[in-house]
Amino acid sequence: MFYRWTLAVCLTLAMAQTAVAEPICGDRARIAERLRAHFNENRTALGQAQDGRIVEVFVSHGGRTWSVMVSRPGRPGCIIATGKGTGISLSDAAALS
Repeated sequence: MFYRWTLAVCLTLAMAQTAVAEPICGDRARIAERLRAHFNENRTALGQAQDGRIVEVFVSHGGRTWSVMVSRPGRPGCIIATGKGTGISLSDAAALS
């Protein structure tokens, strides 16, 4: 149930048309490795939007931190949101650069 709710929230975030100041973009695999190395986050949810975008949710053990990455096949992945616990912070994504 938690994962369905998380995926629904993340898909909503991914489909939102609001601008993010500076999303962190780059090689999807490299970003995923940095999330694991720096924040101990692993992918816990994966989905595909109607337009083909892939949405991935990464969560640390115990849910202390989380990140949402959106990508398309053959294109860079972008972190569009990060948070601690249940809070959302777009500025925390700067720690990945």
